[in-house]
Amino acid sequence: MNASKAIGTKSRRLLALILAAAVIIALGAIGVTLTAKTAIEVTLTAPNSYTTLEVGAEAKLSIVNLADAYSSDSTIAAVTFTKGSGLRNLVTLGVKAGTMATAYGTSSGKVLTYNYQITDSRNITKYILDNGGEGVIPTVGGKLTVPIHTFVTTGENPVENAAAKSTITWSTFRPNDTVASVNATTGEVTGESKGATIILGQFTDKWGRAQDIHFLVAVGIKINDSRLDELIDLIEEANRILALDPNPYTEESLDALEQAKNDAEAVVGGTEDEIAGAIDELNDAINGLDEANTVPDGLLGPDGDGNYFKPVGEPANVYEVVDGNGDSKQPPEYVYNENGTPQDGGNVPAIPKGGDYYIDLGHNIYQKVENSGTLGEKVGGGPDENPATNPVTPIIEVGGNYYVGPLGPDGEGNYYYYGDKTSGGDNLVNSTADAKHSTDDVYYLVDGQMTTTKPSPTFNTPSGSPTVANTGRFIDKTKISDSSDWLEIATMDGYSLIIRVNPLPAKTSAAQASTDVMNWYKNTFQSTSALRPYISKNDAGWKNGDVNSLTAGRSKPTGVLATITDNDTCFPLSYGEYAQYCSNAAVDSSGKEKASGTDAKANYVRITNEEQLTATYVSNGSGRLISGTVKVVQNTESASVHPAMWILTSAFETLGK
Repeated sequence: MNASKAIGTKSRRLLALILAAAVIIALGAIGVTLTAKTAIEVTLTAPNSYTTLEVGAEAKLSIVNLADAYSSDSTIAAVTFTKGSGLRNLVTLGVKAGTMATAYGTSSGKVLTYNYQITDSRNITKYILDNGGEGVIPTVGGKLTVPIHTFVTTGENPVENAAAKSTITWSTFRPNDTVASVNATTGEVTGESKGATIILGQFTDKWGRAQDIHFLVAVGIKINDSRLDELIDLIEEANRILALDPNPYTEESLDALEQAKNDAEAVVGGTEDEIAGAIDELNDAINGLDEANTVPDGLLGPDGDGNYFKPVGEPANVYEVVDGNGDSKQPPEYVYNENGTPQDGGNVPAIPKGGDYYIDLGHNIYQKVENSGTLGEKVGGGPDENPATNPVTPIIEVGGNYYVGPLGPDGEGNYYYYGDKTSGGDNLVNSTADAKHSTDDVYYLVDGQMTTTKPSPTFNTPSGSPTVANTGRFIDKTKISDSSDWLEIATMDGYSLIIRVNPLPAKTSAAQASTDVMNWYKNTFQSTSALRPYISKNDAGWKNGDVNSLTAGRSKPTGVLATITDNDTCFPLSYGEYAQYCSNAAVDSSGKEKASGTDAKANYVRITNEEQLTATYVSNGSGRLISGTVKVVQNTESASVHPAMWILTSAFETLGK
């Protein structure tokens, strides 16, 4: 996963990288020029803080439930493993210097990586070039050997090791150089013609990185009497700029710089006039660089930290964090941005699990990123802390904490929840809807707060009269195991009258309508619905509506918890209840239509807008609501009915939407 990779695609990058990488370290970083006579000392350091492993050595790990493992680069390190939970069952063997990652997966779905820096202590970690990295051969045919001292490190400090020189390969800076030649193995330089040139030494350091050494040689000339060192410095600067990737400058200005650099390299060892002209041309090209404000194709960014972002494709709004080349981080990193603008901030880490991406809400609770780029319902990771294996639902949030539930009811009609222990927990919700985890507790929702004390449900006897409600509150169908939402249309002393948005088929007669509704309630409305503990008995069964009095036939809660076998718990509204609570108009016995109140009209709009329908409502007072108007109809007509129930108003705290 950490294998080296060629950078860039343009031809000018190749030579720039070869020359620039070590010269900048060896010369620029220590603040000397090519004309300096003091020794150049370069100490190389580890490129990262990964766990180190020497070539030929093994790293052994014990992984519980190990299922699979592999090496990101088997030429750098080999990985062998034994499935299961055996002692030290994952082994990484160093093969050659470099960086790599051991990736492994467990049978519970965890996938992790472990980064290693493989080292070879036989390789160079420090070198010293005498005489400021310069040498003079007085006459053509003369010889000198590059004056270098090499060091290796096996303990705390580098130790000089002459044998390490043999790992350096020497060559001239330019192929077929006419000024000097060099023995590739010994570094002995022979003057071929008058002028100056650069001798290049290349080696691999202790950590597997390629390093360059540059040694300036003059044949038959005096370096200090020439501007050659100034020209070489400018060539180095040009190579550094050309090697930038992504490069901040325009193609046109980079082309001009590359041409000036090539011209300068051609006159190294030439006349002083040629050198002076090349210096002027390079200075002009460097000073004439124009910045390009472009972002590589397919990438977004950069952000304030210099990161770029690459869309993963599907799902939308998930991006991989990459460098300016589009190359991945190690280990890979992903973010979710709901606006599709990750470069502008507001990013949330996205975790790949089982082929999908999840947002980690903390406490082992997640949200899946849907293909549309929106977030799905909250789910728990369960005992294996992996939402992709067996996502736990339902999940609710109360007071900044997450809980599994509502669950139940229990034998006393209470609904309960599983959540992390208030003390001695592990800060995770590990339970499922089927089983409480040992690190979690059972909770109950009382007055909007979670408590581990089991509540004692109380249904107080209400007083007063019902009044129309204009809150627009709905009971959420997804929370009560129904296929329809329920709308609040009236209230009375801590109780709410709700009607089901989606109607049921029923007969117009009051008796038959009531029977149809109660049969549905007993046989279809789930006994495990979370609404059950909040449903009150009522007096609707013996309240008859009257077209001559819109206040007649209004039901009331009795303040007693209803059971699934109680008759008239669920009922059709009366003529007057429709007129008062949910209609646009009502027709009296004389056929005169009268507009309903503002709140009743608002409730009618809410229920029709909720499902985009205009339905027929049966009334238990020999009337019905057609397109918003309550009318008297014949008992033989068929229609549809919207069931109604009285419930505790507190139900909206946990079951509302």
